[in-house]
Amino acid sequence: MKIKSLVPYLWVLPSLAVLAGVCLYPAFRLFFDSFFYIKGVSVFVGLSNYVAILHDEFIPRSLLRSAIYTGSTTCISILMGLALALCLNESPLRKYLQAAVVLPWAVPYAVVATAFKWFFNDTHGAANDILMRLGLIHAPIGWLFDEKIAFLVLIFSDAWMRIPFAAMVFLAGLQAIPAELYESAKVDGAGSYERFRYITIPNLKAPLLLALLMISIFSIRTVSLPLALTGGGPGEATTVFALYLYKVAFWFMNLGYGATLGVLLLFIVVVMSLIEIKFVKVESLT
Repeated sequence: MKIKSLVPYLWVLPSLAVLAGVCLYPAFRLFFDSFFYIKGVSVFVGLSNYVAILHDEFIPRSLLRSAIYTGSTTCISILMGLALALCLNESPLRKYLQAAVVLPWAVPYAVVATAFKWFFNDTHGAANDILMRLGLIHAPIGWLFDEKIAFLVLIFSDAWMRIPFAAMVFLAGLQAIPAELYESAKVDGAGSYERFRYITIPNLKAPLLLALLMISIFSIRTVSLPLALTGGGPGEATTVFALYLYKVAFWFMNLGYGATLGVLLLFIVVVMSLIEIKFVKVESLT
């Protein structure tokens, strides 16, 4: 009996070993390297890198940008994804539209960044051309040269990529809701709002948690999109924390301090995920 009880664990052991090699070892190595000064040679510096974080004036600014960027992208993606999923769920062409909707999510970050960089080009971009033809503006806008506008463009570009993922997650959740619940609610006289409030929303808690976790984690660690779209500029207006980490590690070749910033980012992601899980659980009790 004891040997038979170990058989299921033996079957999953290879997968666990691969998972440990792919996930646990890089995390351990990241933490290990954070105690070294690595710039050509490795020198053990103890907690010096962590002390340096406390005196790095750029970290609070980049973290604030990351918080605004991640929060905005997540909220827009979830709200627009839910609206899109509701439309698709009621459409008779749902099977054909799903493939088209998911395309933006499948496009690589660098391609999306290049496309939006040309779209918002101040001289030849389609955005200025469309607005000028509509008479909404009389002179081209320097979308990527104004600090506030460039940051909004970055948020819009990221949200455009995440909306299809959120829509597919919510659509799967909507299709899993039994039709009998809606039919019973109609018999009881419940209107569209009541059915949405008391049937649809409570049954979308699990998809909401999945979308919330995945989109926020993807956004806060995104490097390639801001790097290819704005390069962190103008100035430092779009240099989010993940991009700052990338520049420290691979532009300035300070791998030890970059690893320390990576540990900080990992800690932030874990705390953020726990807060989101707790938030969804608390909401589900109301």
